[in-house]
Amino acid sequence: MVPTNAHFGAMIDCSRNGVMKPSEVKRLVDYLSLFGYQSLMLYTEDTFEVEGEPLFGYQRGRYTVKELQEIDAYCLKRGIELIPCVELLAHMNQLFYWQQYQDIRDQGDVLLVGEPRTYTLIEHIFQSLRKSFSSHKVHIGFDEAFGVGEGKYKAKHGVVDKKKIILEHLSKVKEIAHRYGFEVMMWADMFFDQQTIDEFAKTKKLPKEIAGKIPSDVTLVHWNYGNPWNEKRAVSNVNYFRRVLAPGKAVSNPQMYATGCWSWVGYAPRNRYVNRLNLGAMKAAKEAGIHDILVTLWSDNGKECSVFANLPSLYAAKRIYEGETRLSVWKKEFFRLTGESFDAYMALDEINYLGTDDVLWVQNPSRWVIGNDPFFRTFDAYVLPGVAEGYQKLGRRLRRYGKKTKNPLLFEELSSLCAFFALKYDLGTKTVLAYQSHDKKEIEKLLPLYRKTEKALQRFWEADRALWNQENKMSGFEVHSARLGAMEARLKDCERWLEDYLSDKIESIEELEFPTVDINGCPPDKKPKELINISYMMGMTPNNMGW
Repeated sequence: MVPTNAHFGAMIDCSRNGVMKPSEVKRLVDYLSLFGYQSLMLYTEDTFEVEGEPLFGYQRGRYTVKELQEIDAYCLKRGIELIPCVELLAHMNQLFYWQQYQDIRDQGDVLLVGEPRTYTLIEHIFQSLRKSFSSHKVHIGFDEAFGVGEGKYKAKHGVVDKKKIILEHLSKVKEIAHRYGFEVMMWADMFFDQQTIDEFAKTKKLPKEIAGKIPSDVTLVHWNYGNPWNEKRAVSNVNYFRRVLAPGKAVSNPQMYATGCWSWVGYAPRNRYVNRLNLGAMKAAKEAGIHDILVTLWSDNGKECSVFANLPSLYAAKRIYEGETRLSVWKKEFFRLTGESFDAYMALDEINYLGTDDVLWVQNPSRWVIGNDPFFRTFDAYVLPGVAEGYQKLGRRLRRYGKKTKNPLLFEELSSLCAFFALKYDLGTKTVLAYQSHDKKEIEKLLPLYRKTEKALQRFWEADRALWNQENKMSGFEVHSARLGAMEARLKDCERWLEDYLSDKIESIEELEFPTVDINGCPPDKKPKELINISYMMGMTPNNMGW
């Protein structure tokens, strides 16, 4: 039985390079309204205008007060509450880019608790939020503040328990929020960390550092997006989510559960994985008495994946919570509401799943194939026969879907990615095979393939740029250009080395002399069956790019 007071909200990340244009936020709101959502959060670390803080979000595509008021008014007409979602403790690394804010930097990306200038900044933030939003709710962040109390705070106050520092800061932030008419919610992970979860599973008690000390009027948002690293079957194991949510039962605070669309590990979505994950997660949330659900769409590592590519999992999350898990029903309802093919959007997932049927793990070739160096071949242990041809076929299929969709640029971008992957996917494997066979004729045949790959990469960049310019403000795409431009330059570089080898200008290509190993250092016959590479260029070559 679905609670009559069940509340569904979405959150879009507007801080990891891409700030969605107000017109595109409105388009998303139309979908959310059709799906029966009641709220939308804009996650903005520094990407909104704050009077008195001219460098806050400077050249980052920040929203103006006027733009936020415009979005807010549109949301109200669609029955959607627009809720600010900011960071008032950690995740302030963009702010600390500026020397002027170093005095209130504790360590890493964490604000210095207890410093007067910190609370002047927070006061300015709330002044701006009050002008921009009609909602009386605010999400103040407070997640992943691992460096709290470790830097300037420690030098000034000595060693103090992290949870005590966070509670001190929460009290001050809450007082400011209340003065501006806001009730606060916060991520719960710094209170209910893994150690607390494990202790509670054994003792059924909260640790003394937080027991009875968390203000009861603060909504605690428990985020968990499945844990593919430590417990593979957590994606569909309701007991995993029961364990994660259990400590929340020991407090009287309002509770919210945040699931994730896994939109942050490459260009292509993972709707299939998310829908499987939510079968367990939503059941556990309902059992825990949590009726407020937040579906997050993070854009870590550069906002590569379009928000609109995740429409199937945005829709299915709510239906799963409501008890409808039949795919055939989802397809009919999705088409009836949107006029779009559920299967077409699910096909976007296949970029990440070609060569495997394992939905229990997050695959992300839509990132690692791009950065996989054809000479170092860091990920070639995962390159499988026939998959390159599969990308060619998938690209053609996505183009056909793109002719019938309301989001043609999305399908053009990812079909162009497939065309690039059809050439790039096994380029390193072909190169090392020809080289280690000492077959210069085969190496010579590879040179046109390198040039075709470079042209396909250029076409993908054009399609990526077109989609970005439709969905996001200009600022931020320079990161895409830098990354894709670096790979284009590297492909040309490899091509030149092969030409030099063929013309006997060099006697050998050192990188191609080595055997192919897995990113974890395993030989191909011992490599793990699963792979996820979160950071865009992490581990693409053994070198650290000189910084």
